[in-house]
Amino acid sequence: MASLVVAILLIITPTGWGAPFGMRPWQDASAFYSLMTILLSALVAFTVALEFVRGGRVISRHTGQGLLGSMVHLAHRNTRRYGGYIVHLGVVIIMIGFAGAAFNQDKEQEMGFGDSMSIGHYRLVCRSYTEDDNPNYSSEWAVMDVFRGGQQIGTLYPERRFYKASQQTSTIPRVRSNAQEDLYLVYEGQNQDTGKPIIKAHLNPLVGWIWIGVWIMIAGTIAALIPNAAPMRVAATARVEPVAAEAGD
Repeated sequence: MASLVVAILLIITPTGWGAPFGMRPWQDASAFYSLMTILLSALVAFTVALEFVRGGRVISRHTGQGLLGSMVHLAHRNTRRYGGYIVHLGVVIIMIGFAGAAFNQDKEQEMGFGDSMSIGHYRLVCRSYTEDDNPNYSSEWAVMDVFRGGQQIGTLYPERRFYKASQQTSTIPRVRSNAQEDLYLVYEGQNQDTGKPIIKAHLNPLVGWIWIGVWIMIAGTIAALIPNAAPMRVAATARVEPVAAEAGD
């Protein structure tokens, strides 16, 4: 039920929130597969969470501990089982990150002073571009202001270098990352006719979820390697059997 709620929210939320919100699975096959991946991943995640909550409640009733402490003790009593659950949760989050690839966007444009380019809900404005030369390498870069919703949220400096000793060219992309998406800007070089830089932008949703999932998998693996804790002993009230009175007493 909870996973269906997640799917409905992804469909009815306005697209202005960014990918993967505002999915239209009936219009795009890739959006349909992405939605199914997220729906099934949410189902597994809620199932794993429910396993921890149920076991934690049982321990909490017997010991009086808080729910969080009870869940930690539960995992410590059977580290292989619950560490495996944590690893599964990490895999699920990675799959959600992969599902975002259905909404990747790429755009390339020649950018002069004050020129702008839109990608997703971002607007990129070229403030300036310049060249530099030093004994090790020569470089070209652009100063790109990043706007979202009419408000500037940052500045990126994509660069391209030519190393003189090795005669090799290296492109240095700049990245703005958050939990929802990664924005990459790449300096592709200059147009030989106009002298203006060519900027390539990549918008990749949910990439951060892949890294979060990897760290959760590592944490689950470490938890599974920890020895089990001794079972918790709970004091119980001793039962005293009544002694039947003999005749004449």
